[in-house]
Amino acid sequence: MQIKEWDNSNDEKNECLRLVKSIFKNSDSTTSDYFEWYFRKNPYGKSIVMLAKDELVNDKIIGIEPITTMNLIINGEEVIAALSANSAMDIQYRGKGIFSKIISFLPEKASENNIECIFGVSNDNSLNPFLRNGFSNLGKLPLLIKPIKISNYNEFIS
Repeated sequence: MQIKEWDNSNDEKNECLRLVKSIFKNSDSTTSDYFEWYFRKNPYGKSIVMLAKDELVNDKIIGIEPITTMNLIINGEEVIAALSANSAMDIQYRGKGIFSKIISFLPEKASENNIECIFGVSNDNSLNPFLRNGFSNLGKLPLLIKPIKISNYNEFIS
């Protein structure tokens, strides 16, 4: 297995989309347009996408862990941060520690790109690998919803 950064090629993009579609089926995050918007056209810079490849199966991409840069204001100061989201691991390769190996490269890659913090909302499968790699759990986040136009929701209220 090889861990590397996405080379920004369309071949690797298409392999990433294949993997994401196999896991998330036909969600919005599996489209080429979403990929372009999220990974290449981010106004704060190109996303960093770490890939796991199976060298024994024609360098097939078996896992991805992207971090997308953004600016945050912390204590009144603007800092470069990154959101860890849209992780994907081929079902056949889960439980083998590959995800943990991928995310172990994130701090170094973040530092190389002047990213001061990485944050994300992990699921139960990814929380422990993040903790084992030095990330901190800040606790559970409540789900807060604010309808912008309440009239759109009247038909759902009985």
